[in-house]
Amino acid sequence: MTAAIGKFIRFLPSGAGLILLVVGLRSTIQMMGQPLGPHDEGLLLTNANLVSQGQVPYRDFYSNYPPGIYLAIVGLWKLFGVSVTAERALGFAAHGVLSLSAGWLAAYLAGSRFSFLAAGMVLLWLAWLGTVAFAWLVALAAALVTCALLLRALENGSRSRWIAAGLALGGVGCIRHDLLIYFTSSLVAVAVAWRIGTRRWRLSRPELTAVACLVLGAVVPLLAVWAPTLARAGVGQAVEDVYGVLVRDVMPARDLPLPPVLELRRTIPPPLAAPAFLIHSFEGAAALTLVGPAVALLWLLGAPRMGLRSRAGPALLLALSVAVLPQMLGRTDASHTLYTVTPSLILLSALVEWLTRGRGLWSAAAALAIAGIMYSPARTHVRFPDPGSPAAWQEAYPRYSRLPEVEAAREAVLAFIAESTDPGDPITRGSE
Repeated sequence: MTAAIGKFIRFLPSGAGLILLVVGLRSTIQMMGQPLGPHDEGLLLTNANLVSQGQVPYRDFYSNYPPGIYLAIVGLWKLFGVSVTAERALGFAAHGVLSLSAGWLAAYLAGSRFSFLAAGMVLLWLAWLGTVAFAWLVALAAALVTCALLLRALENGSRSRWIAAGLALGGVGCIRHDLLIYFTSSLVAVAVAWRIGTRRWRLSRPELTAVACLVLGAVVPLLAVWAPTLARAGVGQAVEDVYGVLVRDVMPARDLPLPPVLELRRTIPPPLAAPAFLIHSFEGAAALTLVGPAVALLWLLGAPRMGLRSRAGPALLLALSVAVLPQMLGRTDASHTLYTVTPSLILLSALVEWLTRGRGLWSAAAALAIAGIMYSPARTHVRFPDPGSPAAWQEAYPRYSRLPEVEAAREAVLAFIAESTDPGDPITRGSE
């Protein structure tokens, strides 16, 4: 392989990433004008309005969104006035933080300054979700920032950096308490496994100081956000909402099977066929999320051979790729599966960059295949029709349009509701 070809191959991930960034940004901006979401976005706006009046929303506060997301929206309203645009600006910012953090973390693994490929992939994949300030995306952005700050703290060791990482970790719990539980549990498990592997049973004084600063930083935002809420709502009510409503009633009802990621589907043009995870973003996101921990283990075990400065980066992303699994496995639908794809995109994008660093044509071919697998399911996110045009939406996404079998099921549900209720009866949907 000549030097010119090697240089060109090395540039390909950055060049493709820049294109994906532009396309993903365009698609995300266009989704700012989509119609108001009646359920998730309705809860965010309604309950944020209640919080601004000093009230504590019932049930949805705990089962769907902790207080932090409402307080963030209220804060924006105080600065810029009450509007849907302010709430969606928060969602847009979450997309931006996720993209930039992904680029930084992938570059940390690959040994570069910034991974445009990871940043572009993440922005394009998440564009389908629109710019609603979904609490999960905001919390995931805080989790990625936590990973970046932890890596900086491990390199520098200063107390201020450990406290900053703790503040970001506490921010995760203010936005999504479930992600905090899964993430911290995974972090502890990875740390314990590392201790067992290195046979270092006791923490040194600097390590104890670092842990103390991390915990202190996390406790500050958690207490600031949760203590007033629990004081007003009562601990008993919170426990009933979290366990009695969410764990006992809501979560079992939301349990859906995994999509058939390996099922052969027709491609365009027919009669060719390919696995579903290469054609549709739902199945693709599920497949990528599932392989995330395995790719993180590959990075972790191959760190010395792959030239990593330390195993800390792969270890943190292993913890995060495991922490997002319950979100997808507990509610396997198109939206909630897309929430969880980011860690895997970071790990795979870093692998693509590593493979294109002068390691021969076979490595370059493997990198191209991995990049194609990441991009192919998300290709339908590139061009969005006018959000206000149902006809254009159905033309672009016929799979989710009013198919006959979907209409038949809808009519059956409406008939059941009509037979089982009287006019004017309240009907509960989800955890409302």
